[in-house]
Amino acid sequence: MADRKDRDMDYEAHKNKYHDIREERRLAKKKAKRKRVLSVIAVVIIVVIGFATKEYWMPQVAEFFEDKTETIINDGTPEKGNGFPISLSQSVYNYVTSVKGMPTVISDTHITMYNDKGGVHKKIQHMFANPVYYTMEDKLFIYDLDGQRFAVYDKKGEVYNNKTETPIVVAAASQDGKVAIVTQTDKHMSFLTIYDEGGEEIFKWSGGQRIVNVSFNDNEDGCIISTFSASGGKIVSRLYGLEFDKTTETFKTSELEGLVYKSGYCSNGDMWLLGDSILYRVASDGSVLYTYKYDRELVAYELSGEIAVLVFDSVTGEKQEIRIFGKSKEPSVYKTETNVIKLEIIDNSAVFMTKKLFAFLDENAKIKASAELEKEYSDFAVTEEEAYFMGYNEIDKIGFER
Repeated sequence: MADRKDRDMDYEAHKNKYHDIREERRLAKKKAKRKRVLSVIAVVIIVVIGFATKEYWMPQVAEFFEDKTETIINDGTPEKGNGFPISLSQSVYNYVTSVKGMPTVISDTHITMYNDKGGVHKKIQHMFANPVYYTMEDKLFIYDLDGQRFAVYDKKGEVYNNKTETPIVVAAASQDGKVAIVTQTDKHMSFLTIYDEGGEEIFKWSGGQRIVNVSFNDNEDGCIISTFSASGGKIVSRLYGLEFDKTTETFKTSELEGLVYKSGYCSNGDMWLLGDSILYRVASDGSVLYTYKYDRELVAYELSGEIAVLVFDSVTGEKQEIRIFGKSKEPSVYKTETNVIKLEIIDNSAVFMTKKLFAFLDENAKIKASAELEKEYSDFAVTEEEAYFMGYNEIDKIGFER
């Protein structure tokens, strides 16, 4: 009997112990479930609060995770000796550009190319009364605005020159050497002629409207032209796509608001159209992707490749805003300390000069490379490792890493 009683007691103890373990497991599961529910609720609350306040923290997070631009600070001291600064004779005007890596000065009488030691490489007299120039990959194209002459030069001298029958109103050049000349005749409000690298005519077009801009495509086998006319008492523009082996337009846009006076191609086939009050980004078929209306006075601009760069006057003070546009309608913005004197796009960077600063900006409007300037300049030209600045009757050279 004692053994049976002991067995019964052992069984009861075992049963109670097993019951306690099951109860503990049940309570543990209940506690874990409660924790999961509370965690889900906490996550939902955080998401709701985060979404409601995203305008406050999103910019900081985006800035933290975006690719950081490494800024190169260059010494802005001009090189002394070894041919620099280059002294220039008195001239009505002087412009500086770069032809095949050589600083090149265009004055009212001559085109002068210099080597990297500041010595004269080539000096050519010209007869242009009102020259406008385009720098090609390894050549220089100059035409006489409202005149009848145009010419192409390389580092050896003049490649060819030509003369039109009527005044030139618009012109452009491609990187491989093609030239677009727009003239006005008695029969045609605007007449477009395309010349090849040797100065031979390869294409002609007239559409009965006034052409204000020509831009070659990346393949340089076609171009886009912007024209304007009056409609309903307002100025409207239209864009045409041309290919030099076809007789009809490849596309034309609907009427666009305002006067479009500058255009350019993106690498994916999209196009930039710069108007007097609106910037357009247009698809390759001519459909408008987005528009951006100006809220301030536009004072400078450049269109090239992936970006469009517009400079707007500040509402107060001397500071101006450099706005860089890409695929998104919302621009990246850089605020200058003083007014922009010159703006260019080089290697998909916005390059600008003020009286105190010379800098390259990336597509996010962050400074990639810069140099503090010791004096004020009117113009600049950039090569691979140097920057040349037009001062008062002299050219300064500054080593510039970018």
